[in-house]
Amino acid sequence: MGWEKITKPKGSGGLGIRAARITNTSLLGKLVWDIMHSSNKIWVQLLSTKYSPNTHMLRASSPSSCSSIWAAIIRAKIVLHEGFKWRHGSGNSSFWFTSWSSSGPLTPLVPYIDIHDLQLTIKDVISSPTPHTNILYTTLPAEVANHINNLNVRFNDSVEDTFVWSPNINGVYTAKSGYHWLLSHSNNNNTASASISWNWIWSLRLPEKFKFFIWLACHDVVPTLALLSHRNIAKSDQCNRCGQHVETLMHCIRDCLHSSKIWRHSGFNTADFFI
Repeated sequence: MGWEKITKPKGSGGLGIRAARITNTSLLGKLVWDIMHSSNKIWVQLLSTKYSPNTHMLRASSPSSCSSIWAAIIRAKIVLHEGFKWRHGSGNSSFWFTSWSSSGPLTPLVPYIDIHDLQLTIKDVISSPTPHTNILYTTLPAEVANHINNLNVRFNDSVEDTFVWSPNINGVYTAKSGYHWLLSHSNNNNTASASISWNWIWSLRLPEKFKFFIWLACHDVVPTLALLSHRNIAKSDQCNRCGQHVETLMHCIRDCLHSSKIWRHSGFNTADFFI
């Protein structure tokens, strides 16, 4: 079985085994989250001061001379970037210098900021009568201005403006939610498995080895000699027990001379049982 199938959830036909690369990225996502939200931690202060002193984490990059740890964090941030969304709270964040818009901080988009606009908050602008940008003395690019003018935001003074992890209802990033988000966005796992659910196998009241055997059989990958020979692993596809037929799955469990004796002894004697 290929890893792209094995790493699918059990209900989608896989075994639910976690892909190592995706797992590593989801764990690094915790470090990205801490850098964004836990500025009191000493390691966060150290890395932020050294590599992104004046840049928000989601806009940070990895210089060629950076440490391997920072480079790994930046790679994880790039992959997870789309999952982090801005949540408007009180709206008291800087309109110009906070990375709240889809274009990032608005400062680089204008040649200069008029002195009258420097202290404006997001709430000051978005709460003004439409079009919102009429309150500004600074001219924004037309596309950005149109986007801002079409915003309709309800602010909450009891909640801070911040970035949240959108796949989680509470907005907090966890390695588990990061893994499932990455898995759903992985090209290897986008192929639908599924019009049917495979949970029926794992809900059977049987030992796990029997469930696993059924799972193999449903995927047609039980390692019979016919399959192993086809993959150039076994020299012959002939059944080792009877030596008369190709060892397919049905031959192994039903049609082989030795298997059929067990079935007949158990009461399966009708002609239509053996084909």
